[in-house]
Amino acid sequence: MTDTLTTTPVLLKITQSVRYDVTLVVAGLRGLWRPSRVLVAAHGVLGVVLGLLSCFLLVMWVIAIVRGPFYGLVEHGPIGPGTWGGPTRAGAWAVHAAVAVPVIVLIPLALHGIGALHLAVTRGLYGEEMRWWVLPATISIAAAGVVLFVSWLQQI
Repeated sequence: MTDTLTTTPVLLKITQSVRYDVTLVVAGLRGLWRPSRVLVAAHGVLGVVLGLLSCFLLVMWVIAIVRGPFYGLVEHGPIGPGTWGGPTRAGAWAVHAAVAVPVIVLIPLALHGIGALHLAVTRGLYGEEMRWWVLPATISIAAAGVVLFVSWLQQI
């Protein structure tokens, strides 16, 4: 008999991961208010941070889809030398599209990875064997997500 994970289409797996990632915020908050061990509370904080990072990446993905390849249609302001690809509208449009297209492809894959890491940490919390690199990688990604979000806030 074949494993359902190997026969599931890649797009369906990514869609399921995105749905899982978005619900991490609620699940993490629920875990924070349980009167239990410090490890469960830390897992809740990690879930909230990864969930918020996933929501942020999802918003960036939508912005990249709407604005990146269609930059010249949605941006009507002056295109100056400080604009990516400026001073011409065609140059700015080309550079924005060139940056947006890889982002449109990579963000769903990143969301899939975030979901897989969180599942691995959760399984490890409940007694299954966890590989040595899963927890440090998850903490590093959560910290990098916080840094990414703060730096994005400072540039707007």
